Amino acid sequence: MKSKRKTCLSLLLILILCLLLFGLYLFFRPDTIDPSANIILDPSSSYWEGPLEEAAQEEQSGIRIPGYSTLHFPADQSTVKMTLYNPEKNDCYFSFSLYLNDETVPLYTSDYVRPGMAIHELELARPLSSGEYTLHIRINTYDPQTMATRNSASVKTELIVE
Repeated sequence: MKSKRKTCLSLLLILILCLLLFGLYLFFRPDTIDPSANIILDPSSSYWEGPLEEAAQEEQSGIRIPGYSTLHFPADQSTVKMTLYNPEKNDCYFSFSLYLNDETVPLYTSDYVRPGMAIHELELARPLSSGEYTLHIRINTYDPQTMATRNSASVKTELIVE
């Protein structure tokens, strides 16, 4: 009888410990949900401390749009290194979509990226063959409180896949 009681007590303590550890994980994990707007932020984004591209433009609304020089992706690989960032001085969320040439289906689409954050590695919808492409980076902007769409921008750059 005492053995069953000790086993039940041990299982109860293990369950409480598991719940406590799970609660600590949820409390200390990186933010992927903005509690004020209850939206999903891109989990692969991290704080960006690098310089802004010199071609950064200022839109009429005061939103800073980064510029991009010629990009290089490896051929036949769907995971590529590229920095998509939302400048820290912006007061809006960004979402990025990448399009090749005149295609209408995006090669990549991000979740929301907060100001001062960046995505450094992308998982493309498909690997690309060697060649030169025109890459259109579509940047949609959103109000952080209402998630209403603001301005959007499209940055065109050369993409070399080798």
